[in-house]
Amino acid sequence: MSDTEKIQVLLADDHPFIRAGIRSSLEREADITVLAEASSGDQVLELCAKYNIDVLILDLRMPGLPTRDVIYKLRESYPEICIIILSAFEDDIYIRTLSSMGISGYVLKDEAIEKLVEAIHTVILGKTWFSQRIIQKMFILSREENITPPTGREIDILRLIKTGITYEEIGKLLFISTRTVRYYASNIQDKLGAKNRMEAVSKGIEKGWIE
Repeated sequence: MSDTEKIQVLLADDHPFIRAGIRSSLEREADITVLAEASSGDQVLELCAKYNIDVLILDLRMPGLPTRDVIYKLRESYPEICIIILSAFEDDIYIRTLSSMGISGYVLKDEAIEKLVEAIHTVILGKTWFSQRIIQKMFILSREENITPPTGREIDILRLIKTGITYEEIGKLLFISTRTVRYYASNIQDKLGAKNRMEAVSKGIEKGWIE
């Protein structure tokens, strides 16, 4: 198999030692060749302009142009390139942002190299490949996005719960019965998947429902 018939990979990571290890492993595959290496976001764009890249393996954090901007520019100029994020991070904010930008895959650095090889072979077929932990995170985020928004009264009650006062005291402040306060508090906990009132406050703050 000639190099032009192989999957042409651009490997982007700012750590030479990591690049060397990944390159060595990938080039054991008969149908993969690492065409070039990049150590910064700016260099990624330069090499994509110079070579005919099939798959870009992109570290999440590198010097120069931020990864998000690199992806945005590549999507504009080279939409055919499959982008696989290789990262140690699995934070919600990264997953939300990058998945919305049309990446082809997300592989965690603590996984076996075979997973990266599998991801390359998958995305080149026009499919997506995400590490299992990332898939689980995406599923949870998807469920959270379908949460019914709180009513104005529920927000008022959640704010008062945050102060630590009792349901009876909340009822007096809002001129409603304690039973009604409990009803609203129960609704809030159900919407947030909270086990108790303080967990509801914590989750309410995380979602920006209350300060």
